[in-house]
Amino acid sequence: MATKLDIVRGALHRLQILAIDEQPEAHDEAHASQVLDSLFLEAMGPTWGMLFDFTLDDEDIPTEYVLPLSLALAVEVATDYGVPAPATHKTAMIRLRALNRPYVRDFDLDDVDDPDIEAHDRGAYF
Repeated sequence: MATKLDIVRGALHRLQILAIDEQPEAHDEAHASQVLDSLFLEAMGPTWGMLFDFTLDDEDIPTEYVLPLSLALAVEVATDYGVPAPATHKTAMIRLRALNRPYVRDFDLDDVDDPDIEAHDRGAYF
């Protein structure tokens, strides 16, 4: 499990603002935390419609969310440090959404347990 500080450190490390073993300065951490809170609220808003079973104040944020949240945060604070963003805002949010709300489609509509038929159905769909 991870903490909010892990996400902040990951974002600043991705931007090469921090070395892997450094801690962010207090003002950098405060600013990044505020931006992260805003991103989290945006993710739960009507545009992205994500649902989370944790909050950023928890000490046990699921580890699989660290990289997508760090990327989204890095994108938002990159210009504050005069470095290029590692991705677009949309790309970062889609990566987060893919983890949060994975696309699952039941291709076995005919109830036949044949891998060849299911592979054909998948190929025809995509």
